[in-house]
Amino acid sequence: MTEGKMITADEVAKFRKFLDLSQRELGRLLGATTLTVANWEKKGLLEGRTGYSQLLMILGLFKNAKMQPNFISVAALRRMLHLCAKGFLYSYFASVKELAGFDLSLIKNRDFAGFMIALSLDMYIRSLGKMSPSQMIALELEADTAEETSLVTSPNEVLADILINGDDMF
Repeated sequence: MTEGKMITADEVAKFRKFLDLSQRELGRLLGATTLTVANWEKKGLLEGRTGYSQLLMILGLFKNAKMQPNFISVAALRRMLHLCAKGFLYSYFASVKELAGFDLSLIKNRDFAGFMIALSLDMYIRSLGKMSPSQMIALELEADTAEETSLVTSPNEVLADILINGDDMF
C-alpha cells in the first residue's frame, strides 16, 4: 500500500481478478459503479472514498483467513465473495433449516452488507455445531480440486502480495 492510506490501482485490479469478478460485479459488491471501479484500477482508491472501507474490510477478512484457516479458508472466503457478487450465495443459506424464520433477503442483494450478514449467519450455524454454508463450500472446493478453474485453484501470490505489503493498513 502507498502512503496516504491508498489502495493502489494495481492492487485493486489484481484483487478483482483474484476474486474472478467483472468491474461491474466488484462495483455492486462495494456500492460503486462500473466506471468507478475502472477509475480505481487506473488511479487507485483513496481512504474516505466509496468502497474504500468495504475493500479494506474484505482484505482484512482474507488476512484473518490466512492466519486462522480453521475459521474459514482463504479459498472458501474467495468463493463466498464470488458467489455473493454473482447472486448465488443465497441458495446456500436458504436450504439451512436452522435459519428458518431468519430474514435472508439481504443476502440476495449481491453487496457487502449481504455478504457480512451471510458471514455472521455462517458463524451462528457453526456455533450450533452444524455444517455451515462456508464449510459446504470448502467441501465442494476440495471435491473439485481436479477441476481447473480460477475459483478452485489454491490462492495465488496476488493476495499474499496485497496482504504482506499492506500490513500498515490493518
